[in-house]
Amino acid sequence: MRRQTPTNMSIALRVAEHPKGGDWHNRSAEEVLAQLGSSATGLSAQEAAQRLATDGPNELKEGKRISPLQIFCGQFKSLIVWMVKVVRQARRQNETRIEV
Repeated sequence: MRRQTPTNMSIALRVAEHPKGGDWHNRSAEEVLAQLGSSATGLSAQEAAQRLATDGPNELKEGKRISPLQIFCGQFKSLIVWMVKVVRQARRQNETRIEV
């Protein structure tokens, strides 16, 4: 396998940031590693430090917290929930008419 030069690595990183197609799972491990400018043994300490300086730490930003009340109220935004409620209520009314 050819050693990645900084020019090739920056191209590989740009490709990784904007992959053409979503078929990463269909590619071989070697092909994906080559596109990412990495190897099966990982990055060297120097390359890891360079990427950390360039791209920043590999962490997700914390999203907006959703309260349990918002989750509960969100359950009633769905049309299907309301349809189920209407059908359930209609069945209950139908059952009471039969029993009377």
